[in-house]
Amino acid sequence: MDLQSLRDHCLIIVGSGGETDELLARRRIAAGGRLVHVLTRGVDDERVSIFATDRLSSCFFWLPPQAETSSFGKRLGPSFRTYWSKTGPDAVRLGERQTLQIYMQYGPEEHSQHIRILDQEDSAVVEISGHVVLNPDMKVAQELCVDVANLELKACGTFTWRYVLLSMTLLFVWHVIRWAASMEFEQRAHLGQYPWWRGAFVLVNGLIFCVEGLFQSWADSLAGERPTRLTNMTGVLLCVVLVLCSTGLQLADYPQSLVGLSGLFIAGPTLLYYLTRARHTKRQFVPCMLWTSAQLLNTVGNSMCQASVVVMYMMLLANGQGWAATMFMPVATATVEAGGVLGTKLMYERLVLTKRPAVPGDIARVAMPYMLISAHVFAEGARLISLFSGAVASGQFSWIQSAALTLGMNLCTRLGWTKYLAFRGLNLFCPRLAAALLPTGWDKLHDEVKVYGGYFRFIVVLSLAVARAIIYGDMVLEGPKAPAFNASAACALVTTLVLEMVEDEVVVKELLPMSPITTEMLEADVLRNNANPGRLISVERRLDMVHVNGVWRTAEVNERGNRSASSLDAVFPKKAPEEMIGHCHSMGPEETTGCHSLGSRRTSLRSRFRRVLGQERAVIPALTLHGLREMPFMVQLAAVGVSCEVILSFVNATLNPSFVRGFCEVSPDFRPVVMVWWPVPLEC
Repeated sequence: MDLQSLRDHCLIIVGSGGETDELLARRRIAAGGRLVHVLTRGVDDERVSIFATDRLSSCFFWLPPQAETSSFGKRLGPSFRTYWSKTGPDAVRLGERQTLQIYMQYGPEEHSQHIRILDQEDSAVVEISGHVVLNPDMKVAQELCVDVANLELKACGTFTWRYVLLSMTLLFVWHVIRWAASMEFEQRAHLGQYPWWRGAFVLVNGLIFCVEGLFQSWADSLAGERPTRLTNMTGVLLCVVLVLCSTGLQLADYPQSLVGLSGLFIAGPTLLYYLTRARHTKRQFVPCMLWTSAQLLNTVGNSMCQASVVVMYMMLLANGQGWAATMFMPVATATVEAGGVLGTKLMYERLVLTKRPAVPGDIARVAMPYMLISAHVFAEGARLISLFSGAVASGQFSWIQSAALTLGMNLCTRLGWTKYLAFRGLNLFCPRLAAALLPTGWDKLHDEVKVYGGYFRFIVVLSLAVARAIIYGDMVLEGPKAPAFNASAACALVTTLVLEMVEDEVVVKELLPMSPITTEMLEADVLRNNANPGRLISVERRLDMVHVNGVWRTAEVNERGNRSASSLDAVFPKKAPEEMIGHCHSMGPEETTGCHSLGSRRTSLRSRFRRVLGQERAVIPALTLHGLREMPFMVQLAAVGVSCEVILSFVNATLNPSFVRGFCEVSPDFRPVVMVWWPVPLEC
């Protein structure tokens, strides 16, 4: 592999964690690339050895560190891992009894490309490839190229709790104010009045909380650039004009939001594309516009499909078909959500991957996580509003069965058992069709954002209850002006929040085992390069020099179940600690073979359970799932803001805007017109 390709995969810094290490690390993170830092004592650390060889030039290893984040790594930002993903850079301290081996490419273009960390029993704790920088000085830290040329190897964006919690707090306060002010203004409205407050609420929500993230997503997708102040202001101006016009037409909140959204989209990103034409000679307008429009339509279409599910659920309840509603809602929302993820995958592969470099943007930074989280948030929002609205309308506890079924389905999906069982069943009859059900990197990225997205939906409903309590002061469980309408609705709200917490605890801490990757799955998984975002397991290229047993290569592990260090000992004999550089150039280059990256053979109860079902060793997740980069605060805030706007439309559509605001004694029958048009004043 050439130096740029190694750098695209990973930048590996070995050093004492000083100023130069931090400068280089932050430059790499800002460039969107993966980073590994190994904290040592510095230049004179006898635990570090360097070897030169020409035998590993075509090899690629990927066994990233699993140890706790070092003190240096904590200074760089959030860094944590789940079963299938790793957020933030890898930063570990070299143990006192560990040794670090650096393998340098021997030849005219000499550079370090592999590192291995061995423990006292010669197990390979870390074995990774990339551009290795040992003890960088200030010149290297400032001038070394850290860019990622292959855009598909840039780390994917993700959410973090520090920004999500702050965003949710701000949006909760805003929606309490919005609900309370809306109740006051709508109650005082008179026939023929221009409902300026409706447009004002939409504009405040959009321009303060949503616009920054939307502009960044669209600018990356359409222009391959970051938005500028000029393009943003142009989009905002058109947005304001269109929203004010739609307000005069008495459109409902959600249609007004879509009108404003179209103004932002038409003016801002397209102007940015026009102004940056000279910098992108290979960029083409039609492919860029197709991809940007597709992601917009996929997101809006998904929200409309989920709104239809909510309406259908309410109609089934109104017709006395409680059991049908119980089964319909979880299955329908899950189907629409899965369709959203599949749509994201197909659009990315057909409109981005196959069109590079005509579509030059860093899609993984914002656009990809936005599309994935929207599918989940809209589904979870539809589930909550269905249960809550049904409880408000009926006052009964028929929602319990739907909540329990939803919990079971979500756990099976997030733990991978749904796809596992479907694959095993279909593989008996049609192996080729079963291969389409293999878990992918897209599925796990979607599962990653579920940890955060499940809580966005509660902001609108909880803020509604608080606003009703403030405006009416009727602190009772039952009544037309009760904060939560009735006891059943209040219980539904609390129960779904508790179940969401339980679900996340079970998944994140793996209180129930993740589904296994079986031999059939591993054999059916086509070995493609690590740049493909659909990959689930990372791919290595290794010297074909050790006899291995099948796809699980059990001969590679030692008695402790770890990767054995002896797999390279035949090529690199052990060196004395004081001999810092050893040459193995007498051996010619070897043929390399592609293989799945496999880890240790664990002994935990969950691992033994998976072994019974066919998974012999831990699998190393694909690079798509590793080194996820924290999105900026305003981008995460925008995701929460957009989610709240969609869920707000679900509430107004199912419970009627006048009843929600406490103007009616009973909930009127559902009328589709309230999804599009609200009269002035509101009618019961």
